[in-house]
Formats: sequence, C-alpha cells, structure tokens
Amino acid sequence: MSVKIKELKDDAIIEVKVNKNFYLMLKAAMFYIFKQETDDAQKEALIKKVLSKDPNPEFTEQESAFRTLMLILAEIERVAVAENKMVEKEVPTASPTDTTTQG
Repeated sequence: MSVKIKELKDDAIIEVKVNKNFYLMLKAAMFYIFKQETDDAQKEALIKKVLSKDPNPEFTEQESAFRTLMLILAEIERVAVAENKMVEKEVPTASPTDTTTQG
C-alpha cells in the first residue's frame, strides 16, 4: 500500500519570510533538544558531531533534529546580518545554581 505526499522538487529553492517570533520558536526548539542531553561532555560531542565535515555522517534522531534546526537558524541569521536586521543586546547570565532563568 502506498500514499501520495507532496514535497519540494529536487531542484527547488524557495524563499521563506521569518519573523522574530518564529525565529525565537526555532531557537527554543533547538535549545530544548540540546537540553535533553544532561552531560556536558555529551553536549560538546553533539555540537562537534553536527558541525563535522564528514560527508556521510550517521546521526541519531536527536542529532538530526538538532542539526536541522541549527542549519536553518544559521541561514536565517546569515540573511538577517546581510540585510542589517540583527541587533545585539545584553542578557543576564544564570549562575550554575540559579534556576529562575532555566526552562
């Protein structure tokens, strides 16, 4: 049995407009996936793996989801910088024992 689905053509490149709310939702989703790994060494390994130049990496579902969000956020930020639509601001940092700013 099969079902028909719709997907982009192989050669399709589309432009999608993104507002700040959607951008922040993407960042929150990426951070949520990142927080699922509680060991700092494993977090570092996750980042190194998804940034690897390996042409045929094998990713877990978590790694693949994290990498996908990281790539789309990087592209959004690249375009925003090119269009002078990024701002820099200071945010407070949480101390290791401060849980008031953590989700």
